[in-house]
Amino acid sequence: DEIMAKCKDICEADLTEADLRDARLRYGVFPKTQLQGVKADGADLRESVFTEATAHYASFRGADFTFADLAHADVSHADLSRADLTRANLHELKAKNTTWDGANTATAKGTDEKRRQAEQWTAPRGESA
Repeated sequence: DEIMAKCKDICEADLTEADLRDARLRYGVFPKTQLQGVKADGADLRESVFTEATAHYASFRGADFTFADLAHADVSHADLSRADLTRANLHELKAKNTTWDGANTATAKGTDEKRRQAEQWTAPRGESA
C-alpha cells in the first residue's frame, strides 16, 4: 500500500512499531509523535517536521530526510544507516547510541547556539515578558 501524507498533520500521534517502509511521507507534520520501534526504511521523509518526536529503536535505514526538521527529536538507539540528511535541521537532536553508518550528514545543520540560548532564556524574577 502506498502511504501519502502530503500536507498531513499527525501531531502527537502514537505510531509505535508502525510499518512505514518505503512510505511516501514528504511534507508530513509529526511534532511530538511517538515513533518508537517504527520501521521506516527507505521512506521519503523530505521536508517533513519531526520536532520533539521520539523514535527510540526506530529503523530509518536509507530514508530520505532532506530538508527535514528534527529539532529536539530523540532518535536514541535508532538506525539511520545510509539515511540522507542533506540540509536537515538537527538542532538539539538527542542521538545516544544511534547508528549512522553511511548516513549523509555532511550538510545537515547542527545545534544553533543562539537559538539554544534563546530557548533557555528566562525573564529575571519580578519581570514579565
